[in-house]
Amino acid sequence: MPEHPEFDRAGKKTGLQVWRVENFDLVPVPENLYGGFYTGDAYLILNTIKQRSGALQYDLHFWLGMYTTRTKDTCRRICLIFYCLKFRLGIITVICALT
Repeated sequence: MPEHPEFDRAGKKTGLQVWRVENFDLVPVPENLYGGFYTGDAYLILNTIKQRSGALQYDLHFWLGMYTTRTKDTCRRICLIFYCLKFRLGIITVICALT
């Protein structure tokens, strides 16, 4: 299972975390830039919510812009990053969007 330093920071606190996929690497997006997505890029978006029980709930999404390279290899690598993070967080429900 591939590891990445950003996996260690994912889901540690409540709220949103957004990463841009650059050359198959996860690069954190500064909070002041949240909500601005470029059509040629791919992103992973994680929302961490603390439930009443104290347990953390994770909602993980990925977004591929309209002009993102869509070769089989590119999609395979982005999905690998996505599913590795999903596995690391123990996520069961995943919503995927392709635009």
